[in-house]
Amino acid sequence: MKVDRPASHLELSIGPLRRASFSTMTLALVILISAVLGCGSSNPDIDRILEATTKRDASEALRDHGSVKAEEVQYIYEATSSSSENKRRNAARLLISTIKGNAVELQHKALLETKDVGVWAILMDDLLEKEPELAGKRPDMIKEALGGKDPDTLSVGLRAGALSNYPGIRELARKYLDHADGKVRAAAVSGLLPDDIRELLPRLTEMISREKDEDTFISLAKSLIRTNDANAAKVVVKAIENLKEARDTLYLHFFDNLALFTTPDPILTKFLFVLVRGKSKIRDEGFSVFSRWVWGIKQEPNSEFVHVCIDEIGTGNLSTDPRRKPEVSSEQDECEYMLSFMNNGKNPISDFEGRIRGADAVAFAKKWLKEHGG
Repeated sequence: MKVDRPASHLELSIGPLRRASFSTMTLALVILISAVLGCGSSNPDIDRILEATTKRDASEALRDHGSVKAEEVQYIYEATSSSSENKRRNAARLLISTIKGNAVELQHKALLETKDVGVWAILMDDLLEKEPELAGKRPDMIKEALGGKDPDTLSVGLRAGALSNYPGIRELARKYLDHADGKVRAAAVSGLLPDDIRELLPRLTEMISREKDEDTFISLAKSLIRTNDANAAKVVVKAIENLKEARDTLYLHFFDNLALFTTPDPILTKFLFVLVRGKSKIRDEGFSVFSRWVWGIKQEPNSEFVHVCIDEIGTGNLSTDPRRKPEVSSEQDECEYMLSFMNNGKNPISDFEGRIRGADAVAFAKKWLKEHGG
């Protein structure tokens, strides 16, 4: 017969501990389940953009949401390291859509940290023209991009490789001149050296003359200009002159891109000076870009171009009358737009009465140069 024995002192003390331990575990489990079941997104509107499976869906979601807020930038940055490739890449596209808060800092951080070549390409594509020194920061990503098949990623890899003198980039550039995708062909041009340009000039001339896709044409023209080769620049000028003669507005879109969406750099500036000092049929477009860099995107005026404007206005109509006759050239108009903005900071297109003209514009330009050591 089994006889119940009284519980020992030790057992009596362990019992409550077991019950307490069980209660703690139960509470932790309840909390965990609640968290899993009730863990809604901290930003469902942003998540809708991040989880979009097509560019159209993402665009619609962004339109409904409105521009990204500064307080959302950190959340977007964290999504660039999501376990979902689609979410990572949507996050990268969203991150480059704003400069609010510390977005630019986080864009750089993600560029240097990411293990996704697609994310790297999206971020690098946005930064490459503004900060070309970043091109060689991730040779591992350049290698992966050049070995892949995605045209967008490959084109960024080629451009970054060309800017950073990545080993073998010249041979790859020549290889990809025949690529089926125009973006890749345009990017490949950026990897050519002057000797390649001279050898391939007829082919490059034909390539740009046949290109009708706007984005590809602009990319190809910029790539040719940035080879810093005089023959390549002549190819671009001739192609654009032909477009103007044919009344193809593609040439206007090219110059709009230079004026409003391209950060000025020494090679582009050199190209534009060739235009404004020459006798090309598109000379006035060079004046337009220099002018809009100042009043359109608020860049510092180029003192050398101010000198060009003094000479241009001096050989034109020096009248200060708003309704002067004869009408001035497009080149003089562009100079006066720029000088007017430099004078009063107002949009020169809408501020017709406040615009400085003729002799007044020349006097202001000389005064500005004296004050700015130009």
